[in-house]
Amino acid sequence: MIKQNKGKWLLSLLALCTLVLAACSFFSSEKAEQPESTVEEQQQTNHTQQEQTEQAKPTPSEEEKTPEQTPEIVVTPSLGEGTEFLPETERWPTVHVPQTPSAPAEKEEQTQTDSSKPITYINDPSLSSQWSMLDETATAAQRYYTDNFSKTRIITKDGYLYNKAAEEKIDVDYLVAEGILPSSYRNQGIEILLLNCDDMRRYEDFQIKSSETGLAVFAAMKHPTENMYLLTTGKSAGGALSSAQYAALLSSYYQNHGAVGRLYPGAEEYGRILSFISMYESQYETYAVRSIVCDNKYAVATLSPAANTADVREYVLRRSGSIWEVAVPGLESDPRAVITVNKALPDFNLNLLPDYCINDYRNSLNNSNLELINQLLAEQKVTISTEVKYMCTTSTYGYVVLNNEVKYLCTAVDGGWNIVMVPTPDEARRKMLSISKTAPTFIILDQ
Repeated sequence: MIKQNKGKWLLSLLALCTLVLAACSFFSSEKAEQPESTVEEQQQTNHTQQEQTEQAKPTPSEEEKTPEQTPEIVVTPSLGEGTEFLPETERWPTVHVPQTPSAPAEKEEQTQTDSSKPITYINDPSLSSQWSMLDETATAAQRYYTDNFSKTRIITKDGYLYNKAAEEKIDVDYLVAEGILPSSYRNQGIEILLLNCDDMRRYEDFQIKSSETGLAVFAAMKHPTENMYLLTTGKSAGGALSSAQYAALLSSYYQNHGAVGRLYPGAEEYGRILSFISMYESQYETYAVRSIVCDNKYAVATLSPAANTADVREYVLRRSGSIWEVAVPGLESDPRAVITVNKALPDFNLNLLPDYCINDYRNSLNNSNLELINQLLAEQKVTISTEVKYMCTTSTYGYVVLNNEVKYLCTAVDGGWNIVMVPTPDEARRKMLSISKTAPTFIILDQ
């Protein structure tokens, strides 16, 4: 009985093992028959998952969208093909290169592209009428300046457009009277200035073309509501300056630097100016000085070498502390010395310059010396020519100083000379200026 039961148990155990082995074989075969997914199927699966992720992201509302902006050129280091970009905070510094229009308009304008920034004065629509009047005024005044510059002496005086020959400011009323501007421009508070373009480039918010250099006409007017001034040229966009900046700008052109006076031999500053001229020329000559006139900033010196009184030279010097430097040389050969100095030194007081122009007399200097010496001998004012210590003549005037310091002023009359003794150089100048305001008083020795 026990054996019979034991046999049945072994048969059951054998059947169970056979069943387990069959099941394992079945599942192993089914797994082997299933093919692996291809690369394309994996990419498609990833793409599908990415689209599902993107669709899950929230869409910003219209109010949250960034306003459209003008693109700017951005230059960044090249990382190479296939290289991943670094996070935004770890990239190399970005260099921004501003775009420039391929064909700029005649008058440059500022474009406001960032709504987070305030509207500039140039493109403020509420100022369109002011800018229109300023543009027309600047254009008309620049045309007047260009047309008349070579005909007369148009200068900047204290920053304003000025006719030096007529001693008259060129303002809106003047241009209206000339028919250059409409009468509606009167009483609009527009000022016409003549300024150095380079001075305006120091203001960050002022736009001026690189082609505009030197003196140019500007039109300016007070902002209707703010403590600002609007300025422009006929070609550039211009900009706005605060009232303090505007006042400081005009003060830099102010030509009054103290009283204008004449220096005389023996004065300390007289000798210092001659020393600086001598260093400038690097000749260290003995000078026959005609005049030195100065204020607290500038000086005008007229002189010649003592050995050649026809070699008259004229310098403008500028003072910096205790040092004088030659600022404008060679005025003796300049037919428009006033214009030359004004362009080079807009704050120079032109009252320092004489009314005569040395260049007008250069061809006649000392041509009459022999004639005058012969007449001095004939009138027995000298017994020998070597008694003459100093002589300088033009075709109409002559000045003579003898070794004994006797002085003669000579004026040409009827092919000869009228020779008159004068006690001092100042008296000789007074007599010459009583004859003509532009008399060549530079022939008079200043001692």
